[in-house]
Amino acid sequence: MGDYYMFVDASGDDGLKFDKGSSLCYVASGVIVHKDDIEHNITVLGLIKQLMGAKAKDEIKYSKVRRHPRRVEIHRLLKDIKGSAYSFVVFKRLTESLLFLNPATKALSSFSHVLAIVSMAEHFKKDSSVTVQVVIDRMKETEESAVKRLLIEYDLSERTEKLPNHSISYRDSKAEGYELIQLADIVSGLTRSHFENHNSSEALSLFWRLCPLCFGPNKVLCKRKRLPSADGCPLFFALPLYRNNPNANCLKSLTYEPSKIGKHFRYLYCPKMK
Repeated sequence: MGDYYMFVDASGDDGLKFDKGSSLCYVASGVIVHKDDIEHNITVLGLIKQLMGAKAKDEIKYSKVRRHPRRVEIHRLLKDIKGSAYSFVVFKRLTESLLFLNPATKALSSFSHVLAIVSMAEHFKKDSSVTVQVVIDRMKETEESAVKRLLIEYDLSERTEKLPNHSISYRDSKAEGYELIQLADIVSGLTRSHFENHNSSEALSLFWRLCPLCFGPNKVLCKRKRLPSADGCPLFFALPLYRNNPNANCLKSLTYEPSKIGKHFRYLYCPKMK
């Protein structure tokens, strides 16, 4: 048993037929939990299931949460989760690498999972003595092999931030003892929904337009008090998870492809977004 667990899952698909329902984004998320907080988080997950009218052993997906009549209550429970979240967000329409997006290579899924997993190097850079058990929702055999190869390449690279001692296993999210993979599903699904809707949501467009003030000379013009409540922007309920990292913000917890798109989401780093 490790000192920590990292539960990993993804939301979206590797398709490029957007007019036929392919997801606009692909998001891989890792949720880091201390072993002593496992039971607490399973209890919170149980409360989420109760709100959904599901049984304790049922598997829940964010695709059902976001349409549920009690979704606001469910989102609020995310603030009770003890842990840290890291996500890699791919905007498929804006990504230029055809090889990276070619569904035949499965590179999108494997590479995104690895980017979420190696975030633990940043998270534990001041405590390299820990051990981490990485638990990933089951993938296709070719994807699992690619993840293993990419992680070996990361370990062999000359990066200053090395991965802590860790082991990797693939489990079904319904399996007893690994239910918190479902939490990673909720985080990845909630995150994908946020970024896919950033252009169409009137509330999110307000954040996009107003928040760059914080990064210029006109901070005194901040109009944060005029912005909508977090109820209309569910990702804000997950911000405590994204901010629970060595930087105390989302700067390293949320990474993007293409990276330049990240400038539009600086409002997520604002300490007033709670």
